[in-house]
Amino acid sequence: MSDDKKKFSELVLAERDKGNVVLLVLDEILSAPVKDIVKQPVDGLLWDLNRDEATALSFMDEEGMNHWVNNFAVALVIRELKRENEPLRELFQMTLGYWMGPEFGPVPTDEEMYNKIANVDALLKAEEQED
Repeated sequence: MSDDKKKFSELVLAERDKGNVVLLVLDEILSAPVKDIVKQPVDGLLWDLNRDEATALSFMDEEGMNHWVNNFAVALVIRELKRENEPLRELFQMTLGYWMGPEFGPVPTDEEMYNKIANVDALLKAEEQED
């Protein structure tokens, strides 16, 4: 491994140990907290990782079959994980506001809380039936 590759891999690992991810954006090396990357909408997340479906497909002719197929699969998996996570995250935020008060988030009405719980429950039951 060349010295440059070794230094770069050491940088990536050091940033990982700090809870960050290293990204190459327009030939510039950037570092960002993983938690911040994950919080953004899925389109931004995949764009930052250069793993959106369009980018993956653009490498079909350049880097061989395994590279683009795996990148495309990563995009689909990340989209599904975000899709499954979002209703639970919303429910958690509503629950904090409901039980802990406005300093933890908007305080929903009893009806809003009931509807959110019913919606999440229906989603979870539908997923169980798919399995």
